Amino acid sequence: MVDDLGLPKFLDVPRATWDAMFRKIESLMHQNPYHNFTHICDVSQAVYCILTQSRITEWLTPAETTYSFLSAICHDLDHPGNSNLLERNMGTALSKKFADSPLENHHRELACATGGILDEFGILSKVPVDTQNFIKSGMSEVILATDMAKHAVKTGALRTLLNRGKEALENAKSDSSIKCLFLQNLLKCADISNQGRAKPAADFWNSCIYTEFYAEGDRDRRDGRPVNPLHNRDCNDIAKSSVGFGSFVVRPLFELIHDFLKFAASVDPVIRTDIIDHAIALLKSNSESYKAEAEAKAAAKSEEAGAQEAGAQEAGAEEGDAEEANAEEADEEEPHSDGEATSAAPGSPDAAVTKLRRTSLGGQAVTDIEK
Repeated sequence: MVDDLGLPKFLDVPRATWDAMFRKIESLMHQNPYHNFTHICDVSQAVYCILTQSRITEWLTPAETTYSFLSAICHDLDHPGNSNLLERNMGTALSKKFADSPLENHHRELACATGGILDEFGILSKVPVDTQNFIKSGMSEVILATDMAKHAVKTGALRTLLNRGKEALENAKSDSSIKCLFLQNLLKCADISNQGRAKPAADFWNSCIYTEFYAEGDRDRRDGRPVNPLHNRDCNDIAKSSVGFGSFVVRPLFELIHDFLKFAASVDPVIRTDIIDHAIALLKSNSESYKAEAEAKAAAKSEEAGAQEAGAQEAGAEEGDAEEANAEEADEEEPHSDGEATSAAPGSPDAAVTKLRRTSLGGQAVTDIEK
């Protein structure tokens, strides 16, 4: 991927150095269910495919292409496998060091700060200092944009530009700030793109992320904190949650990327939207599949509850029949001849009850109280 994007040539860094950096990145990633080195590779591949197959690289400078791909490689460095909220709730060192976006700032620092990954392997050492600063600045903005707490701000900013039309975007091809905003949303899109994959891949990543979510929920429950519904293994329905996340978060983000590429294609016919069109089609298909799974599960649960209720009612009826049968047998053993109980003594609490008569009607015991 780095070869296809032309990064070794632009940065004048041999392949052996890239390989060494990738091994270092792999060593920094924990064996988390989701946020692991496989996730890094998955997101990097998504960014690479969108960049190349949409041909938006025609609009990017080599430095912009570089920081876009390097951001994908470094966006989750040393991820602990939990959320920013848990970091804050636990008062971790990261949450104290970075009040805002502690995890994303940690990833950014490991990659871009003095002595970070890029410096350690001299990835930018052969290009001018101003280019080094531009790449690091772009990476910082793109990595920080992956904080989902910033989702509405980042997507809203690009949507506003698109809504303003060609007048606002007429210089997009040469405007580095507009392209940076697009690349921020592009990495965000790649980061949560799992529902835009074939169903088996979507299911695999669902299993991974919810394993991680539930572990965090268990920890919150154990420590006496409120449990995020998505992190609650006792009540969350993965299929149902996937419908909501895919429909209201992932799909609108893909549509945003699509709309930007569509605008770019209207200006420059070389730009294509095919890869995003395909992902959106998969999102729709997967959403329908998850919806059907959720409905089937709900129907099965309802049927099970109905069967349990019917069983309880049947058991109650049998118990009632047994009690009535016992009462009838007791009546037959009573020493009075007309089936009438002795009237309550005057002035007693039961004085209002004057007669208790039990008869047998069609084999069913009937109790009448006459006043």
